[in-house]
Amino acid sequence: MRVGWLGNTGQGKTFAMAWVLDEILDAGLEDAVLIVDDKNDDAPWPGIRRANPGTLASNPPPEEDDAAVVVYRGAAIDPASTVDVEEVARQAWEIARQPGEEGEGHPAVMLVVDEMRRAVSPSGREWRAPTVAKTLAEGRAAAGGISIMWGTQAPQRLTVEAFDQSMLCVFKLGHRGRSYLERSDLISAQVSQVIAGLREREFIVIDDAGDWNGLVYEVPFRRRRRATEEDAAE
Repeated sequence: MRVGWLGNTGQGKTFAMAWVLDEILDAGLEDAVLIVDDKNDDAPWPGIRRANPGTLASNPPPEEDDAAVVVYRGAAIDPASTVDVEEVARQAWEIARQPGEEGEGHPAVMLVVDEMRRAVSPSGREWRAPTVAKTLAEGRAAAGGISIMWGTQAPQRLTVEAFDQSMLCVFKLGHRGRSYLERSDLISAQVSQVIAGLREREFIVIDDAGDWNGLVYEVPFRRRRRATEEDAAE
């Protein structure tokens, strides 16, 4: 899976990504998820929180905790720490190469980058995190398969390759972002007008062929809480 979420701040991108991640985890589609989100004060993600892979290694979770999802928060959790998107992407590849349970197969891994601009240069013309680019282009060929879900407020500051490799979920965008998508032949002028008129929590889906299915989706007010073994027992 390669899915990009685009939209102005406050439109619901991060909440929507967490909502979709809940569905993915409940369906058992991923064995491990690594999330980079160092900007949201109230990050909605499930999982264990650490500043970066180094602090996870030095402070591993208790064995009884579910460590399938790790949220790297950088300075949001420790002002003295940062989180490097490239380092987390390399960790995703390392996990995907490990043997699965009972030595069979390999884990299916998802990398989530809440703000994709962390992976490119300030101009957006070059990848600063080459392993993220590799994940977009070659993730399905990894031993266990690596999916990627990412978001951005400023599509004009990303390389076109990020969009070419992904299905796009687009919330309301400003003129600059929409113009960039039009110039890159990712959306038509008609679809651009639809995007300009979206309300908060509304988005449309553009497939990897650049086609829109004519539907407008809406993120629910509340995320459905992930089912647990205790819930199942009840």
